[in-house]
Amino acid sequence: MMAAALSIGAAPEILLRFADPLRPAAAATIAELAHLGLPARILSGDRPEPVAAVARALGVPGEGGLNPADKLAAIKSLAANGRRVLMVGDGLNDGPALAAGHVSMAPGSAADASQNAADALFTPLPGPRLYA
Repeated sequence: MMAAALSIGAAPEILLRFADPLRPAAAATIAELAHLGLPARILSGDRPEPVAAVARALGVPGEGGLNPADKLAAIKSLAANGRRVLMVGDGLNDGPALAAGHVSMAPGSAADASQNAADALFTPLPGPRLYA
């Protein structure tokens, strides 16, 4: 559960609570990728606490509070150790990391900078979803 405070003029502050749950098949998909030898890792500019919670739910390492240079350094370090990095990002600050990945993807809803830096864009398929 997350919350944001809304304040308009002199009116009392209102706390808006909301949830942003993972897609139902997210953990199973990440586990299957790991089984195929494709481990995942979260590098995020978001606050460390929510990033850690998502990482725990997915069973992957995760770091929050990173700036673009931190993400870029992590990808360069992985590449220097012989890893081929698939970077997936959607934010304005993901551009340098997307460009540094061996290959990179961004959702069609991503910031323009991420879309332009990515090698491929992905969008949801029309019609019924194929995952639970």
